[in-house]
Amino acid sequence: VELVEGIKDVVEHLFDCTVCRENFLEAYHGCKHGRCEVTDARGVVLWLWRLHNEVGQRVHGDTEGWPPPSSCPSCRSAPAAASWEEA
Repeated sequence: VELVEGIKDVVEHLFDCTVCRENFLEAYHGCKHGRCEVTDARGVVLWLWRLHNEVGQRVHGDTEGWPPPSSCPSCRSAPAAASWEEA
């Protein structure tokens, strides 16, 4: 998907944080979180969501991820969580 390539280009050429840029590019080139299987805009959003949650956990120790349960209690129910992953 062209959008994913554009995101990669922005990060690669415009991110000032070297560690952030290297971590992103490693995830990108390693097809982490299904990046290489992304075929549409919805897939891009879900890939970025998973990547964002991984960074939050690594940087802040955030084990809840986004959205936080306080913002979306129904997102944490088994059916809702499954639909995020199936999307």
